[in-house]
Amino acid sequence: MTFTLSTVICMVVMIAMLGAQLLLPFYLIDVRGFTSLASGIVFLPGAIVMAVMAPIGGRLFDRYGARWLAVIGLTTLVVTSLMFTNLSITTSLIWVAIVYAMMMLINSLVLMPVLTAGLNQLPTDKIAQGTSINNTLRQVAAAVGSGILITIMTASPKSTEASSSIDGMLQGLHMAFIAVAGIGIIALFLSFFLKSTKSEINLKNEVLSPEEN
Repeated sequence: MTFTLSTVICMVVMIAMLGAQLLLPFYLIDVRGFTSLASGIVFLPGAIVMAVMAPIGGRLFDRYGARWLAVIGLTTLVVTSLMFTNLSITTSLIWVAIVYAMMMLINSLVLMPVLTAGLNQLPTDKIAQGTSINNTLRQVAAAVGSGILITIMTASPKSTEASSSIDGMLQGLHMAFIAVAGIGIIALFLSFFLKSTKSEINLKNEVLSPEEN
């Protein structure tokens, strides 16, 4: 059960992360008219956050387990996705960069801890298969989710009626980020059912004799 939950949550995280990386360039380049270089600079703080938080997320997982890290991370995902529903032609690029960086916290707070928690529940001889299944489903989710988000963006009423207008594109982007927030809420609900697997494993190891370990 924990492995299934962790896989579903990881799939949602991949949709959100790649969805943001796909949708925001439309906003920055097509709506605001910035260059690809400028757009890349906006994404830079998010990449730095991911790099800095990777080892920290591992330590937090060792101490607190996956459940509460997932709850905090997915709450952040929902909040930041909803914040992106207010994008306009006057939104500060610094604000966009900060919100995106906050969203990228889900990589260290959710993706790796939840993946590890799920794999910890499998027998040792099944971990390789579990890793392959999780990786495959995450990639499928990212591909399908990206297509769905683009469809939502281009099929919103305003976007359909005025597909070449800035208002239409903004409306489509808002609807797509609402969809990201919606699936984030579903994953947040599921995260409460995760077991604090790391703590349980540590407790078990403490009561086992050296020969049993």
